[in-house]
Amino acid sequence: VLWDTGEVTWEPLSPIKKDDPISVAKYAIDHGLTDKPGWKWAKNVPTDRRFLYACRVNKGKKARNGPKFKFGVQVPRSMEEAIALDRADGNTLWQDAARKEINQLMEFQTFVVLPEGEQPDESYQHVPLHMCFDVKADGRRKARIVAGGNWTVYDSDADYSGVVGLDSIRLLVFVSQLNVMKLCATDIGNAYLHSLTREKVYTIAGKEFGPLAGRVMIIQKALYGLKSSAARWHEYLTASLRHMGFGPSKADTDLYMRDCGD
Repeated sequence: VLWDTGEVTWEPLSPIKKDDPISVAKYAIDHGLTDKPGWKWAKNVPTDRRFLYACRVNKGKKARNGPKFKFGVQVPRSMEEAIALDRADGNTLWQDAARKEINQLMEFQTFVVLPEGEQPDESYQHVPLHMCFDVKADGRRKARIVAGGNWTVYDSDADYSGVVGLDSIRLLVFVSQLNVMKLCATDIGNAYLHSLTREKVYTIAGKEFGPLAGRVMIIQKALYGLKSSAARWHEYLTASLRHMGFGPSKADTDLYMRDCGD
């Protein structure tokens, strides 16, 4: 060991290895010691690229477990944390966002609440619900109830959901500009909840549902998180467009057009 004072001494390897295994392993690799007795362990210590990969993995773990911030606002990972953040900030912004999400789910008749004590038949699968939080660019708090679709077994070939191609969108914009047409864009709020699900699933209401907490609820709408929700929304949107006189183009079946007679 070369000390800061300039003194050089021989020291047992084990405490140095325990204190800084990466530096010792790199020394062993650089000096061709990994095949020597007592040094073979160095082969398995992450150095260089493997060390950087291990750092990224560790950083990812810390990011998943540590505080999350967006636009300078701490984003809660649970309803309990949301309440705690509201209490610390002296407001109810996160709780208001959660309450708004619950109210919208009820307005869309997402659930069929069973009478107290009643259970669904064995053909139904249980899925948990969890609240996801986010912050918009303007500082608005957003909450979203998501179903744990990964808990269910649902195998079907009818769950494919197409997405319009980027080239198709560019061509659409080009044609509209070329023909001096007005180009509009819109966002459909709570899109998935407009369609019904074919999955037979139920959940148990949590504390965020207020007086319904603990009640069994059948999920009848294509709730976010269910495996088939994207496909059900795709079907609903397709049927709506066809009802309005639109039809899919031959180049991209997710690009719809309507013949105006000109």
